[in-house]
Amino acid sequence: MNTDRPVVLVYSGEPATDRLLHDGLLEAFPNLGLRLVDGGPEGVRPLLADLEVLIAWDFPYELLEEARQLRWLQLLGAGIDSLAAVHLPHSLTVTNVRGVFGAPMAEYAIA
Repeated sequence: MNTDRPVVLVYSGEPATDRLLHDGLLEAFPNLGLRLVDGGPEGVRPLLADLEVLIAWDFPYELLEEARQLRWLQLLGAGIDSLAAVHLPHSLTVTNVRGVFGAPMAEYAIA
């Protein structure tokens, strides 16, 4: 584990979205060891051994058991339903974006 540059994976299942997130994070935090997946879900496995932070939407969560260095999982949605069947270590911090979509959804509903 490299404490100077944590290994961070950005994964949404959409390469264009991943690139936007990656570039924005890299601009704001140039010392992150950011990674992108080539080739969709099958490209995730080679990155798991060193992965420390995962920023994800629609991730193949069953693979998390192989990410032994994972310390933080940031979900890009409000719910955590997709993690119900996955065994996660107690030391893993899981966060989501609860509350972020409230105002936009209310405006959408009214419109």
